[in-house]
Amino acid sequence: MPTLHLFEGIKVEVYSRDHLPPHIHLRYGGDEALLEIQSGAILAGHLPVSVLRKCRKWMKEDGRTAWLLQNFYELNPGLKK
Repeated sequence: MPTLHLFEGIKVEVYSRDHLPPHIHLRYGGDEALLEIQSGAILAGHLPVSVLRKCRKWMKEDGRTAWLLQNFYELNPGLKK
């Protein structure tokens, strides 16, 4: 599970052999959540609201959505359409 990014104590990871929809794993302290890359919706888990806001904002900056999708499919090539 490569760590793609670490900011303000938030760890952003993508797992290989994962499942659709494309998502990232976010860890902060003892909390973890799975966020859908394109919508930012929580698929599972929990994060504090302030952390969730920071993550969603970070995901939308500077073409990161495309970058995150690229990383997800590179680690999960069998899921690519």
